Amino acid sequence: MTSPLHELSLKFDAGKDVHYCKRYHELWEHKRKTVTALLELGIDRGGSLQMWEAYFPNAIIFGVDIAEYFKPSPKSRIKTLITNQTDINAIIALAQSCSVRQFDIIIDDASHIGLPTKLSYEGLFDSHLRPKGHYVIEDWGTGYWHDWPGGKPWQPEDRSRENEDYFPSHPWGIPGFLKQLLDESHHNALRNATEQRRSKFESMELREGLCILHKY
Repeated sequence: MTSPLHELSLKFDAGKDVHYCKRYHELWEHKRKTVTALLELGIDRGGSLQMWEAYFPNAIIFGVDIAEYFKPSPKSRIKTLITNQTDINAIIALAQSCSVRQFDIIIDDASHIGLPTKLSYEGLFDSHLRPKGHYVIEDWGTGYWHDWPGGKPWQPEDRSRENEDYFPSHPWGIPGFLKQLLDESHHNALRNATEQRRSKFESMELREGLCILHKY
């Protein structure tokens, strides 16, 4: 069964996975009129920005990409910036030019490479995502692709170390970064941490290709 958001995805050729749209609609249907600012990193031909503009009728929709594939209409609520996803100062300057200080939702659909994904999160999550906001990382499975930058085929590591306390895993690309986020989600239980504090987010939701951080 498709969601209303997936219908918009098809209408605007946004290319969003049907399962992504279903989960987004479950999360955000009740706040469609109260979301005021959404940021998407990686916009391709702009279909997803048009989808978000239609879905959130009172929001300014910000889009960032390294190439100008899409120019929004001057009458739309869409604002775009041609820069790298890690150029946090330029992204925030664009938002502030529209009197936006924080975003309700941030979606990373940009490089799908571990380090830029991590740098965007570190630059945006703490100060530029509103409380109760959502930070989304899409298509994180690229870290398992041998032909993708930053990716590598999954292989069990060092079988000689396997025992009941050792679990071979995959440390490369975005999956490797997500495992750092898993540590963050349980930060208060890390007894050897130099700083005792609660996690930066309330929960971490993982689905195939989709990671959603729920901020306090």
